[in-house]
Amino acid sequence: MCNLNTCKKGIAIALSAVMSIGAVGTAIPTQAVAEDATEIETQAANSVTYTIHKSNNQTDDQKDAYARIESAMKQATAIWNERAPYKFHIDVYYNTGVPTAEGGPNNTTSGRISFGANRSYMVTGTALHEIAHCMGVGYYDYGKKISSGDAKRATHALQKYDGAGAKLNYGGSHIWPYGLNYANEWAKNTQRMYEGNVDIVAALRLDIIDGSSVGGISKDLIFTTSENITIGANKASTIDIDTNQDFASTFTITSGSLPTGLSIDTNTGKISGSTNDTGIHTFIVDAYNGIEHKTQTINLSVQSAPSIETSNLPSGEVGKQYDAKIETSGFPNPVIAITGLPDGLEYDKTTGTITGTPTESGIFDVTIEATNDEGNATKATRITIDEKQPQRPSNTGNANTTVTANNSNVSASSSNDETKQTGHTASVDVGKLPQTGISVIITGITTIASAIVAVFTTVSIKRKR
Repeated sequence: MCNLNTCKKGIAIALSAVMSIGAVGTAIPTQAVAEDATEIETQAANSVTYTIHKSNNQTDDQKDAYARIESAMKQATAIWNERAPYKFHIDVYYNTGVPTAEGGPNNTTSGRISFGANRSYMVTGTALHEIAHCMGVGYYDYGKKISSGDAKRATHALQKYDGAGAKLNYGGSHIWPYGLNYANEWAKNTQRMYEGNVDIVAALRLDIIDGSSVGGISKDLIFTTSENITIGANKASTIDIDTNQDFASTFTITSGSLPTGLSIDTNTGKISGSTNDTGIHTFIVDAYNGIEHKTQTINLSVQSAPSIETSNLPSGEVGKQYDAKIETSGFPNPVIAITGLPDGLEYDKTTGTITGTPTESGIFDVTIEATNDEGNATKATRITIDEKQPQRPSNTGNANTTVTANNSNVSASSSNDETKQTGHTASVDVGKLPQTGISVIITGITTIASAIVAVFTTVSIKRKR
């Protein structure tokens, strides 16, 4: 299997390659294609089409070869038209002078393939390998594009199969992996190898040939990436913005922006980097395949694990209202669960507070747990609830207080009308006076002074008598 530039090698080398692929088919005498060959087989309905040029007067060998080649080409182009339906036509020949098979481009929209007499090469894997040569593998300075790092779409397509870091190799006129250079390459996982070959070659075709000159893709462009994407904050992240033909598309953010620290490769649609800009970031991506533009809105959620910021809980008292705010961080907002609270207290998820009226005293071990999609955090702390304090007497009321001035002959009590002399003791009932502030003190002093005056008045009267 080779392109037209490399198949002028000795029969011994060709047979060696045949043996590496599998058993050699029945030997057929070398025979050129008849001069009166006509185009009679085609798949015009598909984007990648082919025509098998058949001899008018077919021998049994030719009939058998045409049937095998038809089966191989039909399956190979079906895979292309499912995954990357370029508008491309291939002329196919049966030429017994070709040791294995060979292919190459006529121009950017057509190519040719010749199958030799060896039936081992009249299979789907070989047909895909030769279509790759028609599409440009081995031509257009393809090796320089790969070695210089300019084959970004092809590398992206490869890494979708083999993971980050996978490298596309080349040598002579071939690529690997997924080059389908030998049958043992596709023997273990045939379908994966076939699809990988088409994806990588289709991507490499746009890397090595100007996208505007290759005829474009006939398949409608559709995004396959979800509109909602989640990554972790402060983590190296890779996001593939994919379409059903992402290998053939360029990607541009036309509205909104990426979080700080992330960037997009416009050739592959790969978003990479690390950011601590938590929250939901909305932006619009435009994909273009050389024919049409399609856009999709992406909601990128940058999430961070929860953290409990509250360190100590305040003390409380039995019978008194208690409120303590629980402070947390993380995105999305973590769900809080608290265990070990004393009777009468509970966690209110709406307000984010421990609230209530405690009914028991003591020191209580409390565990706070915060959980979101990125993980969880726990913190152990304590609440001290004091016993209910005894109530102190109020300063208001009508407590009766009597001020007594001892005198063996005189008793006086405060009155608004007059001073009464009713005995040997002067007493002032201050229980009825206002019991607040300075007025109580002043009123009490005035009353006592009146009593003293009454005493001296009584003594004065007795002397006059």
